Amino acid sequence: MEITEEDSRMFYFAPGVNLQDIVTAVNEVGAAPGDLMAILEALRQAGALRAELVVI
Repeated sequence: MEITEEDSRMFYFAPGVNLQDIVTAVNEVGAAPGDLMAILEALRQAGALRAELVVI
């Protein structure tokens, strides 16, 4: 039996990272726009993102 672990798609951002860096990183892994919004909303609800999200 052989087990291989693929590269994980995990992010680490230092405190003070800007929103553009987060969006760019999430887009680079191929996330759909809905996934990006869900991630940003989860960050906001966790208190890790101080922003008002407005979808236009």
